[in-house]
Amino acid sequence: MKKNLSMTDRAIRIVLALAIGYLFFAGMITGVVGTVLLIIALIILVTGFLGWCGIYSLVGVSTYHKESAKPEDSGEKPSGPRPEPPQTPPTVPPMQAQ
Repeated sequence: MKKNLSMTDRAIRIVLALAIGYLFFAGMITGVVGTVLLIIALIILVTGFLGWCGIYSLVGVSTYHKESAKPEDSGEKPSGPRPEPPQTPPTVPPMQAQ
């Protein structure tokens, strides 16, 4: 499962799902409409936490930006030259007592 949701997309989904859940459990949305919205809220909450949307995958859409991702997240090696290791001064052996 490759991520296809940006952090903004994920945050919007999570906030929206929590708002719908609150409205449902507060009794502001009820009946069939409330139940359907609650199921949709659960789905978008899970996709928000996973960072992957099945519908986006089917359609070929992705809001995930690789250039803002860390290389270890995307599985890619970092680009550019490697930094040089720090130079250590040569060590001088201690003087022997005679």
